[in-house]
Amino acid sequence: MDIHSTTDLHPAIAIHLARLGITGDDALQDYLYPTLTQLPEPFQFKDMDKAVALVIAALHENRPILIWGDYDVDGITGTALLANFFRAVGKQVHAHIPNRLTDGYGLNCEKIKKFARQLGKGALLITVDCGIANHQEITVAQECGFSVIVTDHHQISSTPVSADAVINPKQIGCRFPRNDLAGVGLAFYLAAGIRSGLRNDLTYKSIINTINLKYFLGLVALGTIADVVPLTGVNRILCKAGLETYRTETLPGISALLEYLSISGQDIDGESISFKMSPAINAAGRLGKAEIAFSLFTTTDLQLVAETAKSLSSCNDTRRQIGAADLENALKIISKTHVEHGKCIVIKGDYHDGLLGITASRLTEMFGVPSLVCSNRAGGQLLRGSGRAPEHFDLFAALSACDHLLERFGGHRAAAGFSLAEDNFELFRKHFTTQACQQFNQAPNSDEKKIRPESIELPVSEALEPDLLKALTLLEPVGEANPRPQFLDSQARLISIVYFGKNNCHFRAQARGTFRNVELIGFNLGSVIRSKDISEPCRIVYSHMRDHFNGRASWKLKVIDIW
Repeated sequence: MDIHSTTDLHPAIAIHLARLGITGDDALQDYLYPTLTQLPEPFQFKDMDKAVALVIAALHENRPILIWGDYDVDGITGTALLANFFRAVGKQVHAHIPNRLTDGYGLNCEKIKKFARQLGKGALLITVDCGIANHQEITVAQECGFSVIVTDHHQISSTPVSADAVINPKQIGCRFPRNDLAGVGLAFYLAAGIRSGLRNDLTYKSIINTINLKYFLGLVALGTIADVVPLTGVNRILCKAGLETYRTETLPGISALLEYLSISGQDIDGESISFKMSPAINAAGRLGKAEIAFSLFTTTDLQLVAETAKSLSSCNDTRRQIGAADLENALKIISKTHVEHGKCIVIKGDYHDGLLGITASRLTEMFGVPSLVCSNRAGGQLLRGSGRAPEHFDLFAALSACDHLLERFGGHRAAAGFSLAEDNFELFRKHFTTQACQQFNQAPNSDEKKIRPESIELPVSEALEPDLLKALTLLEPVGEANPRPQFLDSQARLISIVYFGKNNCHFRAQARGTFRNVELIGFNLGSVIRSKDISEPCRIVYSHMRDHFNGRASWKLKVIDIW
């Protein structure tokens, strides 16, 4: 049964949506059942007309087109989307995704010159998810004869780049109503603008009318959700339609990846993309093999698709093994006493450059303090580092206070990358520790139990009712700015507990239900629940999760907190 008004909603979901500001029948319909007709027009982007004109001229004059992407999921999917679109138009393009370990992020002058020699003057360079800060590189590209279109969603500096066209909703004068699209979303809109521009073109009219851009929305959903941009407005419309293609007709590479990960396209959701598909794709980029993921999404030969999906799965296994070893080595040198007194972790060692952020993230989860992990694997006198911070800590501010000791750094409150001379490491660690202690001392109630978002009262015995589960499915895709609701059972009774994972850090439990017992799972809460007397009722904050096994999905309840 479709939900047409707020009165049709499960009461708990009605409360959740009201807290998100979604009230009234019209707002509810727009949220639960968004349509592609609600999308803003592509030519509301500043410079879209210029970009489309450059592409059409390159097509008519048969000039080479080079697409330059990024090695993360957003960049890979956006690059693949444009490559697939141009192939559908009948244009074979050149695509380049940098090697994370040797090239670094963004455009590269030497590689630009190499492509200029290969392609000749008059080629068109289109960036995806990068370029907005590459002033020197774009100037070099133009001097080499490239026309340059930048599509990038990152923040713009006060001095604009000299590109011939810039597609970025954050730039001054852009009329597009949302500025929070991911890079793959901008790539989709560029394709939509080109298709619109070619509709009345005598050469391409018959071809362009056969191209259904919805076919590419599976890539848009994958890259958008992976990039942790708000899943509201335009992004929600694009991603919801993209998930629909997983259930009907999507790219062979997406289907193959779903199969290898034992995920049914019929049961795809935001968390499946965030925690299963995205890490598998990112694994290739982290290991310096992003071309494997790109090939998966652009190859049409089904046998090659299967082989590529297997290679990607192998990269993910390798990433897990290296990550586990790096974490174990990091834990060997971390002093709990220093963590307690210094309020941070700052370490260096022979860690994999592409996995520094993952190692730092895991340390922050375990110890609840900002973690900086530096690698000296490449040799030389320069360390590469990555940092992650807990919710209350401003990592960017702490690094800014130490910038005199850094070669470079960038990021935001929760995550950052940096480099520094190895000779400065001990002094940097000392300065950063001072900053960490100051922030922890200034934080109100820093030693008290973390305040949880307001949860909705719902006994676990009612958590698997069909009407509630149907409504939860309609909330998809959940993620940034569109969270899955959290519930509170103040009188939960646990009747069995089984621990698992390293040092029994996780648990599975059964909670007493009205007609049957309900299965719970808690990650990194093993030590918490061991201190409880389960013969007494307890309070549980929980949310729902889909468990995928052998291509089938089932609902489980994930414990967020228990006391």
